[in-house]
Amino acid sequence: MNSHSFDIAVDVETVEFYDTDKTTLLYSGLVSTDGGFVYTSATDSEGYTKTVDTWLPIDGSANKMYAAKATYSKTTANPNLYNYVALSDLNKYVVANENGVATFKVKFTFNEWTSFKLFETAQSTKETMQIGLDVSWSGKWFTFELDTTNKTLKMTQPDGTDKTFNITSTNVSGYAFMRTGEKEFSIEVVNL
Repeated sequence: MNSHSFDIAVDVETVEFYDTDKTTLLYSGLVSTDGGFVYTSATDSEGYTKTVDTWLPIDGSANKMYAAKATYSKTTANPNLYNYVALSDLNKYVVANENGVATFKVKFTFNEWTSFKLFETAQSTKETMQIGLDVSWSGKWFTFELDTTNKTLKMTQPDGTDKTFNITSTNVSGYAFMRTGEKEFSIEVVNL
């Protein structure tokens, strides 16, 4: 049997990573100098998991970085069938940017064919959209771009197909999803 030894050269340095406030330390330790450090928090008491993968230097320092942007993920298991679940309850971090656009992704997990509806408000009787979900899409991401300025909702399905819908409401947090089938169903929403 042959034995081999390899020398692997990796440059590492001690770096401190801070939250967006530049004062709350998230992590301090050795990291590779090639970048690419990703911070993922433990799930908090509200069910959110925070991820940061984009960092900027604090005051030009190479050893102190702060979060340029964080994404927050939250999974809601088995929302009541045929009941509205407001987007703000699914993920309070989904908000419109300075241009009036809220971008977020949604992953549905289920075991048999199902569907969901999206309404402009939890009191609406007319859905903005209804999408059937084939089992092959379980656990795959849909991306939504809710443009309150141009009053459109663009949805990109897991297969890359875009669908655009006209909207009237500019209240992002008031939009509501409704589960319309399936016994076991979860929905994960991540702000982008």
